[in-house]
Formats: sequence, structure tokens, C-alpha cells
Amino acid sequence: MNLDTFIGSQSKIIKNEFVKRVLRIFKDVTMSSLFFVLLLLTFKRRKPIPKKIKNILVISLPGGIGDEIIVSSIYEMIKSKFGSAKITVGLLGERTKPVIVNNPYVDEIFVIGNLLDPFNLRKSVVYLRRYCFDAVICSYPSSFVAPFLASLIRKGHVISHKYRLGYFKNCSFLIDSPVEVRSAHNVIKNQDLLCPLGIKNIKNPPKIYVDKKEMTNMKRFLRSKNIKSSDKMIGFHPGTNWGFSKIPNFYSDLLSLIIKNYPKFKILVFIGPSEDRFVTKVLKGVKDNKNIVLVEDFALTKVFELLRMCTFFVSNDGGLAHASSAVGTRTFALFGPTDYKATGPFGEDSFVIREDLSCSPCYDLYRDMVCIFPKKDLNRNYFRCVYALNAEEVMVEIKNINRKCKQKN
Repeated sequence: MNLDTFIGSQSKIIKNEFVKRVLRIFKDVTMSSLFFVLLLLTFKRRKPIPKKIKNILVISLPGGIGDEIIVSSIYEMIKSKFGSAKITVGLLGERTKPVIVNNPYVDEIFVIGNLLDPFNLRKSVVYLRRYCFDAVICSYPSSFVAPFLASLIRKGHVISHKYRLGYFKNCSFLIDSPVEVRSAHNVIKNQDLLCPLGIKNIKNPPKIYVDKKEMTNMKRFLRSKNIKSSDKMIGFHPGTNWGFSKIPNFYSDLLSLIIKNYPKFKILVFIGPSEDRFVTKVLKGVKDNKNIVLVEDFALTKVFELLRMCTFFVSNDGGLAHASSAVGTRTFALFGPTDYKATGPFGEDSFVIREDLSCSPCYDLYRDMVCIFPKKDLNRNYFRCVYALNAEEVMVEIKNINRKCKQKN
């Protein structure tokens, strides 16, 4: 790259940063104005925590599978404290419903839907107002939207983390028991929300409960792929988020090494929505593919059962890594710019593999994601920490951990 091209590229970045800064200021001013509107609409006196809690609403608005799995750790803890209490979970959409559909500690699931639609918002509020909730818990991560919805319901003691709203540091006027967001794993942050109810944080790991019918269906599926009940399986998910879609060769090399080091194992390659083209590129680089079985177009409940059957699971930072950990399978999660200490799979048999760079992790939930040290020229969609991963080094780490775990057992 010559000097003129470099200077021109730098000036474009400066202009883009200026535009983003202006838009951010405009957004903050708008949100600050919204603050006063919300204050007028939802002003209320703070309600004390009821002595007897019989009905609890958990508003879970993240929308991601991994996020919902992280939130699911609190349901068992609530039931252990309030055994006869009814737990209703309000989800943003149908996508995350399979995570808790078989959870024995959840009594009812309500899909809230699009909150930007005023008619849908009114419908959800009217429906939830019919229940006399004693407590409303707004899960993490979320925003002021969850406590705002809880305030519109106007029933129950609202518990939530403090969230920034424009130029205001928090929107605690919507919350009866505001909780500080501390530096910890998101599982711990969600369990912190139970402290106002007198429930101690015991670091309870998330769990996914699988339907027995799915066990039978998946055994039938495996038999159709000539996989016996005595065969051992390895799960593999070459995901496409955080720039991982830019490195199909890495996944091809890693998959080839797994097949080479574990020749007697069957390899289940999981394909998520819109990942078929990327996985095709990955499989083209694998010569020995006789033990590979593709898992695609399956309902999440079926995927959870297949993950449970695997000896171990290798995946990028995504929902399936959390699912694998939650069903009790040893999990190896490949991380890039995201904070593994906050969003990594939570459990003793879960392991994070990443490059320890000085700039990583750089992910922030409340800002745009760009790489400070892009891999190719000045294209900021390429993450340096992702390209730094080496298939041979990852394979050595997987083998070492498996060896240590085998010695413990």
C-alpha cells in the first residue's frame, strides 16, 4: 500500500468516526428526552418486597440462545427458596423458547414479541396485568426497556440492574430494588438479582432439560447414519460470528486434526441458520470425511439431545457452546473479541481457548464493534484475535485438557 492510499484510508476512518460521534451525541440527547417522558408515564412510589411471594415474573429480553441459557440458572434457585411460587417467564421471541420449554422450574412461558409495536406492547401489558405478580425480575443483559415494561404492568416489586439512559447514569426510578452491575460472569450477574429476595448467590450453573421423546428420536436418527449406541461422538460447530466466517481454512485444519487424533470417533458437524455455504467451504478442505455426519435443519430441542450424547464439543463463541455446557458435555469454546470472563460457557467442564492479546477482549455491549488492529489493510471487519488462532495449537490444548480430565476421572 502506498502513502497516498494509506492517508486516504485514514481520512475515511476519521470521517466515519466523526459521523459516529455525532450520531452518538444525538442518540444520547434523544434518550435523555425519553427519560423525562418515561418518568411522567411510569412515576410511582417504590413498593416494598412482599412478605409472601407466590407469583414471580422474569422478563428475559436478550433474544440470544446463549443469553437465555445463562439466565436459566436462576429458576431453580427461585424454586428452592419459594417452592410453591409460580414462575412466569416473558421472552422476547419464540427463538429462545426451546431453552426452557422442558425446564421443571418454569410454570409458564409468555412470548412478549416486538415491543416497538404499540399494539403488541399494549396486548402484552394487558395480558401480564391479569396476574398479581409479587416480584418482577429483569434479567441481564437488558436495558431500560425491561424495567419500563415492568413499570407499565404496575404490579410487583421490580428488581433490575441499573442501566444507562442517555446522559443519565441509570434509570433506577423504574426500579424498586436497583442492583449494581459488577465485573463478573453474566451467570453471577443474573444471580445477583435474587439477593433482594434473600437468595444467596451460589454460582448455580445453567442447565438444559431434554425431553425423553427427543432421546428416542435422536437415537433413531443416529442409527439411520450408521452410528451405533457404542460409538463415541465429537460435536463440532464452525460458526460464523465475530469474523470467524473469514477463516474457513482454520476450521478445515482443525477438523482434519480432530479426525486424525480421534480416528474411532464419529464427528457431528452442526450447521446453524445461513451457515451452509460456510460449512461447505470448511468441508472442502477436509480430505478424510467418512466419519462426518451433518446436523442441520433440526429443532433446538433435538440439537440439545445430540450435544448431550457427544464426548466433547468444539465451537466458536456462540449459543451452542453454552448449550453444550448446560447439558453436561465437555466444551471447548473458541473466543475472539468477546469477554470470556463474562460470556464464556459456565461450568467446571467448560474451557475457553483464545489468543491472549493485549487488545483482547475489546467487545462492549453498548458500542459498535471495530478492530483496532485489523488483519487486512484497513478493513475493520477482520479481527486480529480471530486470525491469530492456530489449528495445531488449539488441537494440542484440546488433547492436553482431555488427558487431564481423564486422569481425574
